[in-house]
Amino acid sequence: MDNNNQKQKLVLIPGMAGDQSFFRHITDYLTNDAEIIIPVIARCKSREEMVDEVISSVDGNFALAGTSMG
Repeated sequence: MDNNNQKQKLVLIPGMAGDQSFFRHITDYLTNDAEIIIPVIARCKSREEMVDEVISSVDGNFALAGTSMG
């Protein structure tokens, strides 16, 4: 955590066939410790669009985790 007692931002990226429900167990467990952000990448047509979606979904520093894209 930073000096302002703000939660760490955690961006979770589901695989191509997944959505935020895939991370339900993680979000339930970490909700008190982290600000969970799950960008919607299913509509993206390229890796570049996915990167843009992730970057535009969060400001500042963040941790990133995801699943296989297939």
